[in-house]
Amino acid sequence: MHNKKKEKMKKITLLILSVLFILAKPVLWAQKDSTANVFKPKGKMILTLFGDFHSEFTDTKNTGFSIERAYLGYQYQFTEGLSAKVVLDVGKSSEVFDLTKLAYLKNACITWHKGNFTLHAGLTGMEQFSVQEKAWGHRYLYKSFQDQYKFGSSADLGLVAQYKFASWVKADFTFVNGDGYKNLKMDPYFLYGLGVTFNPISSLTLRVYGSYHDQDSTLTGQENLTLFVGYKGKKVGVGAEYATIWNAKGEFGKNMQGVSAFVTLKLPKKFELFARYDLLLSQRRQDQSKDEMAALIGFQYSPNSHFKISPNFRAAVPRAGVSEITLLGYLNIEVKL
Repeated sequence: MHNKKKEKMKKITLLILSVLFILAKPVLWAQKDSTANVFKPKGKMILTLFGDFHSEFTDTKNTGFSIERAYLGYQYQFTEGLSAKVVLDVGKSSEVFDLTKLAYLKNACITWHKGNFTLHAGLTGMEQFSVQEKAWGHRYLYKSFQDQYKFGSSADLGLVAQYKFASWVKADFTFVNGDGYKNLKMDPYFLYGLGVTFNPISSLTLRVYGSYHDQDSTLTGQENLTLFVGYKGKKVGVGAEYATIWNAKGEFGKNMQGVSAFVTLKLPKKFELFARYDLLLSQRRQDQSKDEMAALIGFQYSPNSHFKISPNFRAAVPRAGVSEITLLGYLNIEVKL
């Protein structure tokens, strides 16, 4: 009788323990998950290298190997919403046949992100042609239109704020020095920019951007206007941009405009075919020496996100009577961590 009572108590005890374990299991899992989801500060190296071998068919002097650009830096995530980045830009001299490499501080900024709002402060990337550059996707072999023809700088010192109003529309506001990351200086004249990007569907991008760069009384304020439309499907990508600048560098009447269009086609086995067309026109006769029609065609092989290689051909047709047609063959590579 005593043994039966003991066995009964043992069963009741086991039943109570089982019920308690079942009830406590979600709490234990929640504690485990909350521990796993705790943010841990982390950093990463930034290393990107652009190199090429090229040959100009009409001028054998412009032939050889070149390191076009190298980005060296470090990015650190302090919290989920706060990060910092420092990047050194090592590029070639602006002189055509000068192979000297010059180093500039490209980025030294802090980024704060909260909900739909993002703020970049310091020497930070500009938004003037960042959307077009991402859509083009081949910066390592050819700059986007406005970067190529100096309609603006890719980075500057100041503030860039972004706000996402909805999944299909976001805006960005720029308040910077206006002289670019290669010419940092102190003066009371700033560049103000406002851009709006629409994505009515995930594959379609529409963007409008305008800016005004204030100048002293001896110069005229510079104005920019950009319109862009791009489509990126699973196999095909296309984009077209119109850009205009009034009173470039503060020179009254130094007005330029241009268009750029590109197409990309994804092929099997990580190959891609691409083509692009640019047209630059200046209003004043003394500025027309750099006006041209430029075309580029080639293909790319990218086995992974760290390496790209592209053989391509380029042609530049200058404005009539300015200079000769330029034909070049390139083999470009990108190495990226």
